[in-house]
Amino acid sequence: ARGLPRVLAEFMQASNQAEGAPAVAAYEAQSGSVLELLEGLLKKFKTELAEVESAETNQRHEFELVDLHLKDAIEKDTADMKEKVVAKSKRATAAARAKGELEKTKADKAADEALKEEITTTFRVKSETF
Repeated sequence: ARGLPRVLAEFMQASNQAEGAPAVAAYEAQSGSVLELLEGLLKKFKTELAEVESAETNQRHEFELVDLHLKDAIEKDTADMKEKVVAKSKRATAAARAKGELEKTKADKAADEALKEEITTTFRVKSETF
């Protein structure tokens, strides 16, 4: 980049010279350094372009890996959540069934205790009678 202003200045001076074509040697020297400069810039541009493309490819690959990981994690978490919902539903159903059985068992127990009390009372009365 330092040589570009110098080359342009030389080119402008050559253009502003007195009328007539510049000397062939001077023209070749000027065009040679311009061509060398442009070829150097082209080489530098191609190198930088390759570096940028490589970095972009690496970033895209990293993004795809992160994207894949996140999608897999979301899929697994969704499956786990559905599994937990089903398990919770089964536990709630079992708990409701157990509560119903408990209430029935309590009612049966109360009825059995009442029957026992009645039988015990009847037995005592008959035992005293005989």
